[in-house]
Amino acid sequence: MSSPNLGGFSLHKVNAVETMAVLEPLAKQGKLETINNICGWINAIRDYAVNTGLIHSNPLPEISKAFSSPLDQKLIFCPPG
Repeated sequence: MSSPNLGGFSLHKVNAVETMAVLEPLAKQGKLETINNICGWINAIRDYAVNTGLIHSNPLPEISKAFSSPLDQKLIFCPPG
């Protein structure tokens, strides 16, 4: 079975349904930080496309809210020496 991807779609055709289909397998694996990063990259690309006139709007500005947020992990401080 091949995994879904957005690489073959033009910016005009990427929508929430297709994006969710790509990200859902990662959510099932618990890769919430990866999903958060990907959503940020998608929105940065789409915002750039809006600002340069390639597309009229970004239909995915809040797509990351469809998934659980990654848990904050506290870093352990080890004093030097």
